[in-house]
Amino acid sequence: MTRNSSQTASEDILALPMVQALLHELLDKLGALQRDGRSDSVDLRRLPLPPGALDALRAWLGAGEIRATVKALGVTTVEETAITGLWWVSQAKLTGEPTGAWIEVSLCPALLMAHAEDLGAAIERLRGRLPDPGTGSRPDPSADAR
Repeated sequence: MTRNSSQTASEDILALPMVQALLHELLDKLGALQRDGRSDSVDLRRLPLPPGALDALRAWLGAGEIRATVKALGVTTVEETAITGLWWVSQAKLTGEPTGAWIEVSLCPALLMAHAEDLGAAIERLRGRLPDPGTGSRPDPSADAR
């Protein structure tokens, strides 16, 4: 089998001590998630990684089945990796300029979870959309759109 230069470069990057340390840290965090249910994350922008390391790491972790985009004060993208419990998260300004990148170790990223304090308003919103049992009339659901 012939390897191309980009494969060799990626393998060389993944073999670097700093990248190996990161991979072992992720392994430890996955173990803590399994044992204790403890979520954690690693801020990738604060690590002294060489050029190309994030791309090599992203390719090596692979892609999972889930991708979500949150648009609030910029754009945050959450992508499942092929490794269950590892989520690639990246943030950017509305202009597209990157502002953050991290790997979240969790069953479900906190950003995607409903907040308990919002449930009361959600119940009222759903209740307001249900037909009136006495008349059968339905309210306009767009009236309470977020």
